[in-house]
Amino acid sequence: MAPRAANGLREYVGCVRVHTAYGDGVEKLPAIVKAANTAGLDFLVVTDTNSVHYMTAGLEGWNEQTAVLVGQEIAGAGGHCLALGVKGDVSDLRDRPEACLDAIAAQGAAAIPCHPHDPRVPLAPGDGSAWSKGNTGKVHGVEIWSFMHDWRAGVSILNRRGRVKHPLRHLKGPDSRALRLWDELLQQGPTAAFASLDAHGYRRRPKSDLTAFSYSDLFGTLRMHILVPPFSRRWFEDKQVILDALRRGQSFIANDGLAPSNGFRFEARREDGSVIPMGGSAAFEPPMRLRVRLPQRCKVRLITGGQAWFTNTVDRFDVELTGPSVIRLEAWLDGHPWIFSNPIHLLPASPQVVS
Repeated sequence: MAPRAANGLREYVGCVRVHTAYGDGVEKLPAIVKAANTAGLDFLVVTDTNSVHYMTAGLEGWNEQTAVLVGQEIAGAGGHCLALGVKGDVSDLRDRPEACLDAIAAQGAAAIPCHPHDPRVPLAPGDGSAWSKGNTGKVHGVEIWSFMHDWRAGVSILNRRGRVKHPLRHLKGPDSRALRLWDELLQQGPTAAFASLDAHGYRRRPKSDLTAFSYSDLFGTLRMHILVPPFSRRWFEDKQVILDALRRGQSFIANDGLAPSNGFRFEARREDGSVIPMGGSAAFEPPMRLRVRLPQRCKVRLITGGQAWFTNTVDRFDVELTGPSVIRLEAWLDGHPWIFSNPIHLLPASPQVVS
């Protein structure tokens, strides 16, 4: 059973940005879903490049314990962008990012620019991809951490084998430029943070013992945890619950291969005990406190506007809040990146009109 959270919510865990053999992965969807079930995933988001094949084939839905959603990764001249919740293919606009973003919005879907500062996408060096640059009102989130892009950074012929055998040791966490972009977007309005696997699978080579990037291995690493009402097991309801939670940032990111993160909680509380959860927005009404609970002691940083204003090694704490702010949390375990929360938005109270 999924762990309970405040206000009757449950915690569910899943993986985003998974490629199949219909795109540029190595396994067909049934084998990937079997691995997801074995890994205990509650949801799986498949995003083949410029394809919605498994959506049109009618293969979305519950498969044992795993909800299988099919989105799309748009890859074109402007870089890469996830389209989650699309009802049909929008990849014909892949070389026109702004028009493609409009098409995604017209379908009621969410647009998530991928690895916005990948040096191998030199369209806007140092400034982010064309999907996020100049389109801040049209994106709903940003990918701040990609397992495979993180792992590839700094890889060479000399260190490749060691990195393949022990990939978690070499993860550095979200790119600092992606975090800066996210913090800038947050100043303009709610923007959800995403982590992805960019999983393509790994086909064992003859006489090789290296299998580190199989779907099974990756499904236990970089995951997204959502906090939502209990699933109904009615597909279209649950699908929308998952998509809404991801889009609104009712979630946190965790490298569960480092240590289990289930039970992490980050919320603001009013004096009457009511809760503003991750992804939530509310007027700042003092007195308010920030409540943090972690599965184990680790180094914690609270961030507002890109600046850390609280740093400590703890497993739980409460902080008095002093004014409107957009607050997010980073947690590092033994020097390794572990948990990154989505923010809580505390807004200035509306002025009272005196008649």
